[in-house]
Amino acid sequence: MAFRVFMAFAVFLIPGTMVFFGRLMMDHPPKTINAAYGYRTTMSMINQDTWDYAQAACAERWRRWGRVLALITLVVLIFALRRPAFADVLGIYTAFETAYLLASVAATEMDLRRTFDREGRRKA
Repeated sequence: MAFRVFMAFAVFLIPGTMVFFGRLMMDHPPKTINAAYGYRTTMSMINQDTWDYAQAACAERWRRWGRVLALITLVVLIFALRRPAFADVLGIYTAFETAYLLASVAATEMDLRRTFDREGRRKA
């Protein structure tokens, strides 16, 4: 039973982290470009305008996508915990969650590239 509780907690780490940090970044976005806190990629750190845009876009996306992922995780968890090989199912599902998290980063990067050119100037 303890292992099932641990696995349930483990699969909620990624959606929980997305929702928590999405909300945190919405309420307290990093004001200046830094290497410690915020959405930090090469494109987002070009200038203050790209930085501010990336923080807002990533925060909103993580908050929304994290909630969706949490609901999906709950459904998967309900069905997976009934199976004898639930740990295998949840291990594979964690790979899906990781891909989902990376897709949110890719989507934010695409937003940045649609909005800004390579030098960080807004496209007309």
